[in-house]
Amino acid sequence: MEEEIKTFNIDLEKAIKIEKGEGSAIIAELNVIDLDGDVTLPGAFGEQHVNIQPAHDTHVPRLGKGVLKEDGKYAIADFKFNLAPEAITAKEWYSSLKFDMKNGTPLQEWSYGFRIEEADYGQFEGKEVRF
Repeated sequence: MEEEIKTFNIDLEKAIKIEKGEGSAIIAELNVIDLDGDVTLPGAFGEQHVNIQPAHDTHVPRLGKGVLKEDGKYAIADFKFNLAPEAITAKEWYSSLKFDMKNGTPLQEWSYGFRIEEADYGQFEGKEVRF
C-alpha cells in the first residue's frame, strides 16, 4: 500500500521544551472524524519508536526520534531533536520552531505518514467514514 499523510496543527508552546529540544505533541485524536473523513480507532497506533523527518523526506538525516503512544483519546509523540553541533538540519528546524512559537500565533503544522494495514468503511455520527 502507498503511504498516506495527515497534517494537523498543535499548540507548540505546550509541545516543546524550548531549551532542551524535546517535548510531547498530540498528533491525532481517536474516535473523531478527522479532516480526511477518517476515524482512527484506539489501538491503531499502539506504542512505537518513530523518526522525526523534515517534510517526510526520507533521503535526509532524521531530525530526531521519538516514541508514539496512545493515551486515552489521543496519540501522543514524545520526541527529542538531535541538537549536536554537526546536526545542522535538525538545529535549523528546531530554531525555526522556536521562532514560530515566540512570535505570535504558531503557524507550524505537523503531520505523520502511515500505511493502512486494515480498514473498514461505515457510518459514524451519521457520516460515511473509513475506520
